[in-house]
Amino acid sequence: MNSNESAALARGDLGFAGAEGQETPAVVIDKGRLVANIRRVRALVPDSVALRPHIKTHKSHQIARLQLDNGASGLTCAKPGEAVVMLEGGAPSVTVAYPVVMAEKAERVMRAARERGAEARFVADSAEGVTALADAARTAGGEWPVYIEVDTGLRRCGVDPAGDAGVKIARTISEAKGLAFAGLFTHEGHAYSGKTPEGVRAVAAQVKETLAGLKARIEAAGVCVPGISTGSTPTLFANAGWDVSTEARPGNYALADLTPVKLGLISMQDIALAVVATVVSANRDYAIIDAGSKTLTSDLAPHSAGGAASYGLAYGMEAAGAAAPFTVARLSEEHGFVARDGRDIKIGARMLIFPNHSCPIVNLVDGVTVLDGAGRAETWPVNARGTIR
Repeated sequence: MNSNESAALARGDLGFAGAEGQETPAVVIDKGRLVANIRRVRALVPDSVALRPHIKTHKSHQIARLQLDNGASGLTCAKPGEAVVMLEGGAPSVTVAYPVVMAEKAERVMRAARERGAEARFVADSAEGVTALADAARTAGGEWPVYIEVDTGLRRCGVDPAGDAGVKIARTISEAKGLAFAGLFTHEGHAYSGKTPEGVRAVAAQVKETLAGLKARIEAAGVCVPGISTGSTPTLFANAGWDVSTEARPGNYALADLTPVKLGLISMQDIALAVVATVVSANRDYAIIDAGSKTLTSDLAPHSAGGAASYGLAYGMEAAGAAAPFTVARLSEEHGFVARDGRDIKIGARMLIFPNHSCPIVNLVDGVTVLDGAGRAETWPVNARGTIR
């Protein structure tokens, strides 16, 4: 366990002032930390690199507006449904970071963008995907930017950068009516397994080399590569330079969680999302809280990386001084099992839980409680909750 992650913290260092007064379980956001994270990342990214944060982390119009007001050029969305919701919330530009292979899905986004005078961008990693986007563009009208998604090591979606598909698809997009080739696009999510800042930077360096090589091959075939879009929070925080990327798409940074803490990239005081829960029962081994997998999520870390041994760290909110955290050792649907480790935890006590992965947690609730640091709280809806299509 990272020493920073396991540190004893006093109530004042935990943040989330006013969390004790919330009905539990509640997903809470420390607004001061949220804003600080958003501004920090804009400062990390040079003016020559566009910032297009991924809203799958928060799915919120209010947080998206904070990002746009602090230098983001547009938003990245996981699915067409998310993109439509963000367009409805006033986003000037959205990227659907998912290989859409059904024309009707892409057309829905295109029409929503045209109705609002906004931009919509897409990715493809197959001839079938390009055909679907071209069909959608023919029906919706207009011209739509399309990136080639490249597999730079995650082994999820994307063309093999060492193969011929990248060059072929680039030519197909550039020749398709209604589409405009936008460049190369990758999610270097395998950086989460880097274990240290140096390990993350090594992944980022390899990704840059891979993308630069594919770009050179495509341009040698006579197709201009206008941009290179990269995206992951660890590689942004570790920062291996911006000599290849023209755009950054971090997501997790806005709320953060224990995973980048374990990687040594941020501190506990940078985490802007937590879950406040109440101890409702106790036995010899565990204190039982009113937050289970339907609140805390059973997802241990992004891309199953990080080797988490628990479902989060729980801090008592009534300790007079600094206290070490407890671990959330098990989850059932409505109950969390906080390992007592020989320590006393009173029934009725409130606990503040820092999760391993914040992104799935937001999608589990209709609204998040935003705490302003002065004891005031307001509820922000999770506007794109459940938009999985």
